[in-house]
Amino acid sequence: MRWFGVGRSRYGVLLLALAATPLSCSGSSSSGGSGGNGGSGGGVHQPDPQPTPVGTSTGAAETTNVGTDGGTLLSSDGRFEVTLPAGALAAPTDLTLEPLENQALGGVGAAYRIGPEGVQLLKPVEITFYYDDQDLAGTTPTLFSIAYQDAEGRWHRMTSSTLDESAGTITVSSPHFSDWSLVPGLQIRPPSATVQVNGSVELEIQNCVDANPNSDLSDILYDCDTGLAPLMAAFPTWSATAGSVSGKGLAVSYKAPAQVPSQNPVAVSATLDYGKQTEILVSNITVKDQAPGYTFTVHHSSTTSQVFDATVTGTLDFESQDAGGKYYTLAGTLTFQTEIVMGTMYCTPTIASSSVSSNGASVLHVSPDGSYTFDYILAYDGPASCVDKSTDPPTVINIDQFQAGLTFYPGCNPTSPGMPTTFQTSDPTHIQGSGQDGCVGATSNWDIKQQ
Repeated sequence: MRWFGVGRSRYGVLLLALAATPLSCSGSSSSGGSGGNGGSGGGVHQPDPQPTPVGTSTGAAETTNVGTDGGTLLSSDGRFEVTLPAGALAAPTDLTLEPLENQALGGVGAAYRIGPEGVQLLKPVEITFYYDDQDLAGTTPTLFSIAYQDAEGRWHRMTSSTLDESAGTITVSSPHFSDWSLVPGLQIRPPSATVQVNGSVELEIQNCVDANPNSDLSDILYDCDTGLAPLMAAFPTWSATAGSVSGKGLAVSYKAPAQVPSQNPVAVSATLDYGKQTEILVSNITVKDQAPGYTFTVHHSSTTSQVFDATVTGTLDFESQDAGGKYYTLAGTLTFQTEIVMGTMYCTPTIASSSVSSNGASVLHVSPDGSYTFDYILAYDGPASCVDKSTDPPTVINIDQFQAGLTFYPGCNPTSPGMPTTFQTSDPTHIQGSGQDGCVGATSNWDIKQQ
């Protein structure tokens, strides 16, 4: 599948749509924002925190009849519990517990709704969340809070809680029912990553709550970001068990050592004062040897209404590896050997060889069973000289922004036309092939050599 578009010219805008393939006219857009971190300051609050939608149900509501002598509601996943003391209810009442999609800012796991709405509590109830190691990725139990959503959609964290690290629970006392979520305070992101030797990964500390609450009971919950309230009293101190950390403040860069360290994964930690305590946040970075990459050449030959020959050459560089296999990214050049013929329009890109890349996206996947998937979407976006031969004499049009795109799917996937096709090779160091490109009337041949 291929698409071509003719963008803005000195004569106006000319668009050609061919073979019912996507067409994009030229144009540019930019977006940006401002923000940053301030210095220290007690009681500084982010203005106008925004509400979030009410969470939708993710499971059936469970009903329990609780009498005046009290009782307990426990979610079916065992992660949320409500304990009512004797005298909390004036009469036996059917209470419900319902799991929700978590809309809390920085929410951990599921949210839960206690109902029915409007039940009058004569005594506060205990709200308990159970957490596990997965919930602790990038944070610590002492930074957890429990938050509820008010009628306007804003989330409030309960500032007084009881933490039991041996039991893995955090508990608060509440005078009302509502929608509830476990939320972090500070967290390091990403909490874990994999990089090659000499590779790097960007790390940052995000904040979701205010360390200087304006209420003894609860405080507004903020979105999680490096630039949002609360403002820290001091920047963190960063360290790593191997490799190095550059930069300072809430966002830094970690560089892996030149060899796989004996202690792997590497613990990259940030130590900082938060409220009245000192916290240590850790990101676990796994360092791996660099896998050999590939060089490649793919020649495209079109036989459809879009007639051209083009060649893409370059390298496939190792990006990552997991249980599903190895992944490689692309960097190279795109060269058109012939004019691009679209009906009566004949166009020649002014730039003979255009730099192309997959922008960090994986294009080659080598699975553990030895099968390969190689596919890409690349684009030329630059000036071109075109001739419209439908006029007499032919009209020459110089295009400022001519857009031409190439997609490569070796073979035709019968179950998902236009999607990558997995193929095998007898020589994993030299992958060669030729045939139909995708499910359209075009052919390609490819030559991929391991470096």
